[in-house]
Amino acid sequence: MPSASISCKMFLSWRALSNFAIIVMVILMATSTVPGVSAGESTFDGPGEVANFVEARIEGSEIMVFSKQYCPFCKKTKALLKELLEQEKFSRIEMNVLELDQFADGGEAATSIQQYLLKKTGQRTVPNIFIGANHIGGNSDLQELHASGMLELMLSEFLGNAEKSNDEL
Repeated sequence: MPSASISCKMFLSWRALSNFAIIVMVILMATSTVPGVSAGESTFDGPGEVANFVEARIEGSEIMVFSKQYCPFCKKTKALLKELLEQEKFSRIEMNVLELDQFADGGEAATSIQQYLLKKTGQRTVPNIFIGANHIGGNSDLQELHASGMLELMLSEFLGNAEKSNDEL
């Protein structure tokens, strides 16, 4: 019988440890910041900082997706792009995703980013997709481009333009 007592104590210890781990993860997620954004009372100091943040991500990315983790349309977009980028011919293209629901400031930064994207593109919803700094639209736009074969053509042209730029250097 002593082994049952030990097993019970071990189970309770593991359960307590896993509960502790969950609490630590929640605290870390709540206090984490998005790379490139300084922590503080407010994530952005003003509209200019929001614009600079968004533009830097668009210009610095081959494919940039503004997303929210819980959004089913964002999940479809990321899955399609991931599937395409796993193909050998597109494997050199990198996709960056900014999950707007992961900001630590309770949504203030996400709202600012979405307001800027609305001003820039006319689209406030996510996913908001850019390929080679060109606005593609949302998930339905991406899916239509894929169904028509235009998405693959765009990615091929993007690779061709990138190779030409590298040759010129």
